[in-house]
Amino acid sequence: MDSGVLVEYCPGCVPCCDDDLLEALAAPAGASVVAGAFTWAGFVQNIIPAENGDSSLIYASWSPTNDFNLVAATPGNAGSISGIIYLWHRAEQPIPDPILVPHGSVTVSLVIPALAQAGQPSDADPGPANARITPTTATFDRIISGDISVTLHMGGFTLRELRLGNDVLVRDRDYTVDGNRLTINEAFLQGLELGRTDIIFVMSGGANPRLQITVTQDMPYIWVEPSDALVAEWRESLGGRFDDLEIIVQPFLLENMDGEFVSADISFVVGNELLSGFAAYYTIFADLEGFVAAGQNYHRIVALQDGTMLGGGISQPGMIFAATATEPGIFTVAYIENLRRLSLNVASPNIIDLAGNIPPQAMDVLPVIQDGRTLIPIRFVAQALGAAVDWTPATADRPLTIHIILSGQTLSFGIGEITPGLAALGMDVPAQMINSRTMVPLRFVSEFFGAVVNWDAETMGIEITTAN
Repeated sequence: MDSGVLVEYCPGCVPCCDDDLLEALAAPAGASVVAGAFTWAGFVQNIIPAENGDSSLIYASWSPTNDFNLVAATPGNAGSISGIIYLWHRAEQPIPDPILVPHGSVTVSLVIPALAQAGQPSDADPGPANARITPTTATFDRIISGDISVTLHMGGFTLRELRLGNDVLVRDRDYTVDGNRLTINEAFLQGLELGRTDIIFVMSGGANPRLQITVTQDMPYIWVEPSDALVAEWRESLGGRFDDLEIIVQPFLLENMDGEFVSADISFVVGNELLSGFAAYYTIFADLEGFVAAGQNYHRIVALQDGTMLGGGISQPGMIFAATATEPGIFTVAYIENLRRLSLNVASPNIIDLAGNIPPQAMDVLPVIQDGRTLIPIRFVAQALGAAVDWTPATADRPLTIHIILSGQTLSFGIGEITPGLAALGMDVPAQMINSRTMVPLRFVSEFFGAVVNWDAETMGIEITTAN
């Protein structure tokens, strides 16, 4: 204990009044009392029953006001004082010491003088004022906040360093100082944990000011990572301007968008030029940890680009949402109640809605792969998408024609044929009769109605995402 002076009291030798207490505090050799120099208000942090059952161990907390600190609880019972009182010069914030007190006692606040020692300030020699900062509290939101600045009131002292726990912040990287203005940089603040954080301003003397920062995140954190292929594409097309490329992500919330987690305006800029029309893709990530409510089916979370279904999904664990895109734009990550996320495999007749909005289905024939396209019975495509189906019988001039109707749109095609209009829309494998079943190209039909289709070549699995 640094410069410690120990005074013990017991129920049989308790001073009768404050004056006696002051005399007792002044009793140790070399000590002197400076009246009115210190005020302490403590509170109990923890009570641990002693082994003998007669006493309890109390850990006290305190609020320092100058270099001299009382670190003790002052328990009282019917006007008595018991336990151990510690006084010492404060060099660093000390750890509270335990005090043994009788059961049934209560903690009280007590105004007592500081213990002045040789070379330390007193009322006769008050010394310089403590340094301080304004403000002493700040809020940093990971999505919308920037740097945090405070004003330094040095009081004749100098700033030695900033500390976060045992870590020393690096000047001109984590923070900068310009005159009496100190700025903590956003890049450093982004690395802080959610909740309260204290930054200690270590001064050349006096008390060390403390900045209490509350870190929040009112919207999910959203960011972009270009694929290696896209980086190579940019390097080739931009040449020496590649180093000037900026990826700009501006998050916000859309008004009247039910279930929205976050939206962001994502752009790629070189100078005044807005880049677009990429051949390769980039990935949009959103950290949804803590934002998905208990009971929500995370398979109903999807990304939209400029209001059009983009797809994407969450990887577990971690609740990191990811979706890929090839163009800049306005992106929204949202929970859509009626979303369908249909999962099937070419080796299985089963269709399962991971989002839980339609019951599982079992096709009566397996999917067929033809010329790199997956065909499944039309009835199951329609049910999966929520579409209606109609037919026009074959004639001498026209084959049997299928009409799929959904949300005011109609897609028509004949068995075994691809008209120029259908080819222009991307149809490259015709509908066919296989094993007495009308089989249609799954991707072409699904994407025509705005669904997103993902193919996993390794597992031969297919996922269809639609909100129709």
